[in-house]
Amino acid sequence: MKVAIADTPIPRRNHASILINNKIYVYGGRLTKTPYVDDKSVDTNELWTLDISKPFTTASPSWVQEPSENAPIASYETASLGGVNNDLLVIYNGETSLNPPPPDALSFFNTTSNVWNTPKLNATTTASTTRRLDHTAVTNFNDSSIWILGGLKFNPNNSSDKIYTDDFFSITLSDVNGTDSWQAVDRQKAPDTRARHTATLLKNGKIYVIGGISSNGFASMSQINVYDLNLNTWSVQSSRGSVPGQRQYHRAVAISDTNILIWGGTTDYKYYFNDLYILDTSASPYNWILQPTLGKLPAGRAAHSMVMAGTNLVINFADGVPNTLILDTTSFTWTSEYTPIRLELTSTSSIAPSNNTSYDNPGVSNGPLPSTNPKKNTTDSNAYQSSSAKNIGVIVGSTAGSSILLFSSIAIFLLYRQRKKRFGRSDHEVEGRVRESSFISVRDKKRPSIYLESDTNNQVVI
Repeated sequence: MKVAIADTPIPRRNHASILINNKIYVYGGRLTKTPYVDDKSVDTNELWTLDISKPFTTASPSWVQEPSENAPIASYETASLGGVNNDLLVIYNGETSLNPPPPDALSFFNTTSNVWNTPKLNATTTASTTRRLDHTAVTNFNDSSIWILGGLKFNPNNSSDKIYTDDFFSITLSDVNGTDSWQAVDRQKAPDTRARHTATLLKNGKIYVIGGISSNGFASMSQINVYDLNLNTWSVQSSRGSVPGQRQYHRAVAISDTNILIWGGTTDYKYYFNDLYILDTSASPYNWILQPTLGKLPAGRAAHSMVMAGTNLVINFADGVPNTLILDTTSFTWTSEYTPIRLELTSTSSIAPSNNTSYDNPGVSNGPLPSTNPKKNTTDSNAYQSSSAKNIGVIVGSTAGSSILLFSSIAIFLLYRQRKKRFGRSDHEVEGRVRESSFISVRDKKRPSIYLESDTNNQVVI
C-alpha cells in the first residue's frame, strides 16, 4: 500500500537512488538526524518515490512511501535499472544491521507489480558473492547488463575489517522471459583498487571512474580510469584545466554525450564541497571546468543522491540534511521550484536498444543520454566553453580584426591624401588624429565572446 507523506522523510546518507519512468526512487541508507552518525543500527529498507512529471518546491516535495516488505535492510548499496522492460529497481549488496547478513547479494523491486524479489545469482566468480559496500554500478542498455566496480569487501574472518578491491564484474538477467535467473561474470581487473568513487557510462560505451579512495589514499582527480565496453579494455586518461580537489562520496551524472558533472563530496567528514565541476571527455587531454552557478549557493554535502530529471539536476538528502536541491542545468541556476523540462531526455520507458545510460552509486543516475548535446546550449549562454571553442573564437576574431584593420587603413590613407590636398596638413599631424580615432581592440578579456570595438562604441560580436 502506498502512503502519501506530507513531510520530508527522515534525513539519510549513503542511500541509493535512480530514475525509472517519471519517478525518482530513493531506497535504504543510514538514517541520520545529525551529521555523520556512524551507527548501522539505524539502517533502513524504506523506499520512497518522487514524481518528476509534476511541479513541486524544494520546501515541500511530494514524497510517497512505497512497499518495502521483504526488502533487504541496507546502506552503502547500489541501485541499478534492470529487466527487459527497464522497470526493475535492482539493489546490489551494501552494509546491513542484520547479523548475520543475508546470504543473497541481489534483490530487486518490480515497479510495475510493486513486489520485491530475491533471485538466485548464478556466479562464475566468487567476487560477486562477497558482500561489499561503497562500490559502483552502471547499466548498459545494449544488453541490460549491470557492471559492478570496486568497493570495500568485508573480511570473512573479521566483520569489522574491510578490504579495498579492484573487482570488476557484470551481472545479467540470463532469462529474458523471467526475472529469477541472473548471471555474474568476472571481467578484467580495474587499474587500481577504488571505493567511494563515481562511475558514469556515456553513450560511446565507455565507463569513466572519478575520484574516491584506494588502499594507497585518495585517488587523483586528474587521472581518469576508463573502461571501454566495446573493446573490453581499461585505460588511464589524463586531464587538465580546473582539476577538482581530491574527494570521496561525491556524485556524478552525465549532462551530454561527452560531459560529466560532479558535485559535493568530502575528505574528512568536517568540510563538505559545494563546488560544481564538469569533465569534458571530448578534449584531449580531458578538460575540467569549474562551473559557476546562479541563484543561492547551497551548503556542501556528501553521501547524497543525485539524479538528472530532464534538464534538472535533483539532489536528495545527506548527513543530517532533509531537503531537496534543484539545479537547472540549462542556465546552471539553483532554484527552489521544480518545473518538468525535457523529460524525454531521461525517459526510461522508450529507450532505443542502441542507447547507453549510466546509473552511478549510490543514487547517481543520469538516465538515457540526450540525443542532442546540452553543451551547445550552455556554451551559447556563456555558462561554459571548451578550450577548443575558445581557440576557434580567437582565430575567427583575429581574422575579422585583421580584415577590419586593413579596410580601415585604406580608408584612412585616402582620407589623409584628400585632407592633405585640401588643408596642407603635415604628415605627423594627420597621423596623430588617425591614431586617436581609429583604435581597435581585437579582444576584450572581460567578455567571453570576441569583440571588435571602435571609438564610436559599435561592437561586432564573433
